[in-house]
Amino acid sequence: MAREYRACTKGRHQLNQPDATSSPPWLDAILHHASFLAVIAIGADAHIEFFSPGAQRLTGYDATEMRGCSPERLFAPEAFSTWQEEAASAVVVFRTLAETAATKCVPLICKDGSRRSVQLSVSVWRSADSSTGYLIVLSDVTAATEACRTLARQYALFEDGPAVAFACASGEPDRIEEVSPNVWRLLGYAPETVCSPGWWPAHVHPVDRPLLAAPAAEVPPGSALPVRRYRMLHADGRWLWVAEMRQQGGDGRLHGYWRDASVQVDEQARLSKIASQISGVLYQLRLYPDNRARFVYASDGFERLYGMDSRRLAEDAWVLFEVIVPEDLPRVQASLRRAADTLTPWRCEYRIHWAGGVRWFEGFSMPEPMGDGSVVFHGHNLDITDRKLTEEALEQSRQRLELALESAEIGLWDWAAANDRLSYDNRLARILEMPGGSDAQGPGEAGIDAWKRLLHPDDAPAVEQAWRNHLAGRTPLYEAEYRLRHPRGGWKWLAVRGRVVERDGAGQPLRVIGVAQDIGVRKRADLALKDSEAHFRALFQSHHAVMVLVDPQTGCIVDANEAAVAFYGYPRARLVGMSMSQINSLPQEELARRLRDATAQKHNHFVFGHRLASGEHRIVEVHSSPVESGGRTVLFSIAHDITARHRAEEALHTLQRRLQAVIDNIQAGVLMENDLGEVVIVNQLFCRLFGLDVAAESLLGSTCADILDPASRLFDQPERFVQRVKEVLAARALCAQEEWALRDGRTFERDHIPVEINGHYRGALWVYRDITQRKAQEMELRRLATTDALTGLPNRRSFMERLTQEFARFQRFGQPCSVLMLDIDHFKHINDTYGHAVGDLVLQGLSTLCLRNLRLTDTMGRLGGEEFAVLLPGCDELDAVEMAERLRTSVMEAGFPYQDLQLRITVSVGVASFEAGQDDMDAVLVLADKALYAAKRAGRNCSRVSRGDRNREREDSHA
Repeated sequence: MAREYRACTKGRHQLNQPDATSSPPWLDAILHHASFLAVIAIGADAHIEFFSPGAQRLTGYDATEMRGCSPERLFAPEAFSTWQEEAASAVVVFRTLAETAATKCVPLICKDGSRRSVQLSVSVWRSADSSTGYLIVLSDVTAATEACRTLARQYALFEDGPAVAFACASGEPDRIEEVSPNVWRLLGYAPETVCSPGWWPAHVHPVDRPLLAAPAAEVPPGSALPVRRYRMLHADGRWLWVAEMRQQGGDGRLHGYWRDASVQVDEQARLSKIASQISGVLYQLRLYPDNRARFVYASDGFERLYGMDSRRLAEDAWVLFEVIVPEDLPRVQASLRRAADTLTPWRCEYRIHWAGGVRWFEGFSMPEPMGDGSVVFHGHNLDITDRKLTEEALEQSRQRLELALESAEIGLWDWAAANDRLSYDNRLARILEMPGGSDAQGPGEAGIDAWKRLLHPDDAPAVEQAWRNHLAGRTPLYEAEYRLRHPRGGWKWLAVRGRVVERDGAGQPLRVIGVAQDIGVRKRADLALKDSEAHFRALFQSHHAVMVLVDPQTGCIVDANEAAVAFYGYPRARLVGMSMSQINSLPQEELARRLRDATAQKHNHFVFGHRLASGEHRIVEVHSSPVESGGRTVLFSIAHDITARHRAEEALHTLQRRLQAVIDNIQAGVLMENDLGEVVIVNQLFCRLFGLDVAAESLLGSTCADILDPASRLFDQPERFVQRVKEVLAARALCAQEEWALRDGRTFERDHIPVEINGHYRGALWVYRDITQRKAQEMELRRLATTDALTGLPNRRSFMERLTQEFARFQRFGQPCSVLMLDIDHFKHINDTYGHAVGDLVLQGLSTLCLRNLRLTDTMGRLGGEEFAVLLPGCDELDAVEMAERLRTSVMEAGFPYQDLQLRITVSVGVASFEAGQDDMDAVLVLADKALYAAKRAGRNCSRVSRGDRNREREDSHA
């Protein structure tokens, strides 16, 4: 049914007014709020009456240009020619579209000549005068139409291709909106199934689903699309590897392609397996023009070989160069840059620091230039450490061989059967004084026959037979010793060895290589040896030392001299041929081992127990060495009877063990050094005293200087300790009972005893004793002897010693000094009333009270009972009287608690001072005592002073 719209008939806003220049109000409102709409109004005469701003922007025409024009001006000629298979005018098409409520997509021609695709939507409207017109809405679908065409072309391309195209809904990257029809060939599903909601995430392998959540990469124009691989569930139930390429489209949708990646994944898996089996690593290294470098690919063995994280190398390949040995780094960098510049293969050997050592690597790669100016190296690195070590070993072996051949004067020769030529090296040329060089021929004539003619006639038959036997394969080596004519006359002795190294198919020799050595010296030595053997026999038989020749294989005596016959007590006929096991006390297996050791020269000195014919056992020292005698190797043994020495050593060893036992049980640390300062005796107690957590035996052989430094740190005065040790050693003086204080409070007593034997200094013995406990006991005894047990004050003896010291100081320097004598008033009454225990508390309280009022330099002592004395150094008579009054007043004012009582006591004080002319310190005590009794007579609780023969008394105001 046609849609009808009635125009507003108010005033000048009627559409059918020809002079109208503006749209009706309702249309103005629509166009104002929807300015993107392209609206055209067609009157009954089929001409344009209204052209909206949206239509102006779409077509490029102004409204004044189009008013009154036919609408067909806006459309291409073919826009309506195919309508219902016959030509039709625009008005006919508009009427049909309005009646059927349909739309039509037609091409629109803009003012600038460009074409756009628009969709027509037509409605019928009637004005107030009942005239009929059409309201046309144009929708620009150019982009959508082009996209459809493009997608149709793409789908046509993908229909028979291996790739599947898809597009995701805008804002919904997990929902497929469109997919090419060939998706059924890849995954076995129909396109509409794939486009159903939630299908894509549900058909991705659970392990790979996080890939779908990753945002689409922004791909620069002209760059390759990013590829990611994951598994999708095929319709037949199997998991299929797909490779996805995608990018964000201009329409806001995600466009992408799928292709089957199963073969590629399988190939990469096989490649990874192959790479894992390759000895070394495969890699791709990319060098950029700006000097950046990164590893595009590195096989699994990369981290194992280089000990570096491959992820770091993927970002910055130059990190690898940090582990290359600095000496090799410039060469590696230069060769790599040269290969990149010339695009030639790169091969280099270099070292790296790895796992605390150095390893050798060989790198080989082929460069490939890239379009962006970078170069990609496809290469293989191999750990050739073992090969380099082998090459170095081979080179060393070759050098040693060359040195051995050169030192032994051994030459090389080479015989070729093809031309019967014998070539030899420069060493053999020098030996024979012939023309040298590897291609040199024999003198006179070429070939082996020329060489044979130089042979000594007596040696030629044996040499020829040995040569034929080896060529025929009857002997593994060709060996011969013969004489060869010297160019300057005479004969040259040679020892020749060779081996066939190449034969033909019939087994005939083609090449023989060998060595030749000048043995003239040895031959002359053999002759000299034959001459000297008789001389040796004469010396052997006549020597007074016990000598025997022993066959090391059988252990039997081959020969023995007269001294051996006499020593062992066997007849010579019986001794020669006797097995050593009948003489030696060792088990037969052990004796055979010792004979083998002597033959191999592992040992040539032994101590054995031998049995004589009489049955007596003797200790013998045997020196045995292999010698050649009679064409075989025998052991030449010389035996010395050391029985007496052995017994003396045993006795000395026993004595040493006893001495060590005595030293170990001495309650002191003992260390003895020899004249070189080396420790020869030390016990475990010494180690414990000095905090050495080692066995005493481990210090033997070390120097005292090694022990002195750590030991000195234990003492209060380490420098003084070290200095004193050096002084004592230099003076070699006997020092006893030196006391040394340690930092931990211990005290050591040390004795140093120099050791002299036959007037020669042989070392020194150091003895250390821990006397800490003894010192503490002595101090306690001294304290008990000088201290009053009840009050803790010095007793009479200690006080008198201090008085003697101060009197001597007074006589020498004349410094003043005074003495106070104190006595508790009516003390007997306290003891009788409260008991002696309370009396003791009063004495203790009085002592404490007085000490609080005295100076540190003053001394207060208990002379007996309730009588006390105070020594005041530096106090004259006036100061002493003042102190006496202070003490008396403090006692009088103080109370001594007893149960619920406060006992109060008073004291009487006598004062006396040292005076010039006094010869005896007792005089001051006598004066102080007189003053004390004067105070008591004065009624007690007062102080009095006594001087010389006169007594001057002063009574306190509180007395």
